[in-house]
Amino acid sequence: MLFEFTETRYDLEGDGNAELLMQHHYESQGYCVLNNTFAVVYSPATTKYPDSQEIVSRLFDKCKLASLRNFSHRLLLGEGVTNVAPGQPDLLLYRPDFTEAFFSEVKTGGDTLKTGQMVGISVITTFLGCRVEVARVNGPPRRYKWAWPGLVPLSPGTKIELQ
Repeated sequence: MLFEFTETRYDLEGDGNAELLMQHHYESQGYCVLNNTFAVVYSPATTKYPDSQEIVSRLFDKCKLASLRNFSHRLLLGEGVTNVAPGQPDLLLYRPDFTEAFFSEVKTGGDTLKTGQMVGISVITTFLGCRVEVARVNGPPRRYKWAWPGLVPLSPGTKIELQ
């Protein structure tokens, strides 16, 4: 399956952490933000954030979440597989009325996507049908393109264009 996209550039004023700057930006656009919710999406039994788990269960179909978790835990972490554990983007954004949700991976400076992050974007897009944005804070956006044969599209020949 082919994944292609260009980062979204954000020119933001302010000092501090790029994730926090993006969180404030998204909140100013009317989104609610969950930060670093990996366990909530991938390992809900281990999460220390039951309120976040409730939000995730309202945003995404429970069967899709179960499929994502099963695939991630059983297939990616199997014998002989290394350095492909799925990473989850930094932020999960959603509208207060739960009509829209997407993930955002925040990058700044010379930071680029790691292999696990590419796997995570692939898995989230495929299993949850959810948009994943890569937000470049105060710098030129990078373009990414990768093929991941571990995922089979529902329609052969389908190209996934991420925003």
